Amino acid sequence: MKMKNFFKEKYNWLKKDENLRKVFLIIILIACFFDYISLKTEKKKLYSTFQNYSGSKYNWRQIRKTEININTKDIQSWMTFSYLNFVFKLPKDYLRTTLNINTSKYPNISIQKYTKLSNLDTNNFISQLKESIDNYNTNNANTK
Repeated sequence: MKMKNFFKEKYNWLKKDENLRKVFLIIILIACFFDYISLKTEKKKLYSTFQNYSGSKYNWRQIRKTEININTKDIQSWMTFSYLNFVFKLPKDYLRTTLNINTSKYPNISIQKYTKLSNLDTNNFISQLKESIDNYNTNNANTK
């Protein structure tokens, strides 16, 4: 009972003056509008920053400007085919044709996801992958 009286007394000034109530409502609406605008601009800034890194086909090119030195022994299941194509300087469809990869998600799918989708053993597939990359590198080294 005391709480009801407290709120009645505290906000009684709003009931008395109609103009004051309107001004108070307008101030709240303006504050909400500016809050909405500031959130919207922050969202645009965040989205544009995210686009800089993820909007391109090879987002790791933008993040890593230095050349990556990697060996076929370093291949792991989390790597995507596009990453491998970039790092080993392979043609875009080389791995697709040599390993008979038939998925629409190529090259933006990880090795692990592809082997799960295709019901393949991940370790065997990675060894085939290493072998095909090594073959490409030896063939290219001979032609240079």
